[in-house]
This record gives sequence, structure tokens and C-alpha cells, in this order.
Amino acid sequence: GTYAVRYAGLSGVNYKIIDHTISTCDIQLSDASLPYDGIPKTTTVTVTQGSNTLVENTDYTVSYSANTNAGKAKVTITGMGKFTGYTDKYFEITPKS
Repeated sequence: GTYAVRYAGLSGVNYKIIDHTISTCDIQLSDASLPYDGIPKTTTVTVTQGSNTLVENTDYTVSYSANTNAGKAKVTITGMGKFTGYTDKYFEITPKS
């Protein structure tokens, strides 16, 4: 939001506070599901804040867990640089037919 701030005796200056928490960004995974084959699965992660696309390993990092066997795989997106916090997204690893 926008806040009025009094600084060193001055008033009437408005500052806009921009939330740089990674969980408030739009996060998309390229795959909703991938087939099981015994190899750890990863998916492309795209993070945007408004019209800005964030850069992996500059604005955020990506890590995976439970991403080898059939079931729900977890992707953890962790803010870095000016971005803070983390959020988890999930994709499915489907059983071998």
C-alpha cells in the first residue's frame, strides 16, 4: 500500500511499500504431472511479480523433494536477494502403466 511517513521532521512525503515476499508472486510449474520412470523429476518454474519475470538464482532458488517415486512431488521456491520467504508447489508423478 501507500503510507505517509514522517522523516527527520518532514511530512507530506508518500512512499509506496512494495511487498517482495515470494509467496505473493505468481508461480507456475510447466508440468502438472510427469510419468514415473525411477529418475528424479523436475519441472520448469516461472515466477512473476506483476509484469516482471523473476530470475532463478538471482531472485529465488528452487529445490525438490519426494520427486522420484509415484505420488505428489514438492517444489520449494525460496526468495533471495530482495525477495524473502518461501512457498511450496506440487506436481504429480503418475504410476508406471
